[in-house]
Amino acid sequence: MTQAILLLRRPKFSFPRRLFHLLATLSLFATFVWSYQRAGQPVTLTVNGQPFPLRTHRLTVQAVLLQTGLTLHPQDTLRPPPESGLLPGQAIEVTLARPVVIALDGDGAHRLHYTHRRTPADIFRELGIPLAPADDVYVDDRPWNPDRP
Repeated sequence: MTQAILLLRRPKFSFPRRLFHLLATLSLFATFVWSYQRAGQPVTLTVNGQPFPLRTHRLTVQAVLLQTGLTLHPQDTLRPPPESGLLPGQAIEVTLARPVVIALDGDGAHRLHYTHRRTPADIFRELGIPLAPADDVYVDDRPWNPDRP
């Protein structure tokens, strides 16, 4: 009868060694993320006079706007134009038009209009609506002088 010897070898578990590999991998990943962020070119996006410095890898003004999630209306102003290429340190200026709800003759119909104008008289002129001296103008349901901002 032959005798069989069964030998069981367990791998040596080295917690400090695995922890070291995990920490090394995480620090390498963090270094890559940090390097990627730092490699972006600096750009200042100014919206209604409020500057927002940021770093981007985008190549055009329009791509930066998409990156930030800023949606523009046709009446908003943007400098430089959206198709312009970016340079490091470039300033992008956005002035958002204000939404104004206009109801004429109390007929219940409302019209949404975006404008940079400050007075009701200027807004009506922009829309091509003549304003007669006998017309009543209300802002937030209060009587208003059409030439007052």
